[in-house]
Amino acid sequence: MKPFRKWFGLGVAIGAAVTAFVAVAWPWLYAKHPWPGSGRAAAAGLLPRIYTSSPVAFVHVIVLYVIAGLIVGFLVSDAREPVYSWLGVSASVLLLDMLWPVVRQSNLAPLAVIVIPIEASPFLLFAVATYALRWTIRRRHSRD
Repeated sequence: MKPFRKWFGLGVAIGAAVTAFVAVAWPWLYAKHPWPGSGRAAAAGLLPRIYTSSPVAFVHVIVLYVIAGLIVGFLVSDAREPVYSWLGVSASVLLLDMLWPVVRQSNLAPLAVIVIPIEASPFLLFAVATYALRWTIRRRHSRD
């Protein structure tokens, strides 16, 4: 159970760090670049201004998840550990989003349980791919 706690905890820290970065950078970086249409809807008061309403924020989050996935892929020693970290990332982002009243009161809040793990999937993909590449290289060198 110890590896689960260790890697899940790392995933929680990564998810919290990415969420905090986007929340802090929202007013000066992301709010200026809404998705087409959502800017007009937000201006009319039909849609809350949250971090998912910016394509720039979306791209930055994906890039941060890819970088974190590569790092975790180099650190893990078992194929299950990237999954533990991905679960931690997904759980922390989901929890932090549900603590935010604007997201919690949205009609789309129930979809967050599906959307957030999918959004965090580049983290899992790159962590597992990096681990698999490391494992393959190590295995080939041990045969020589």
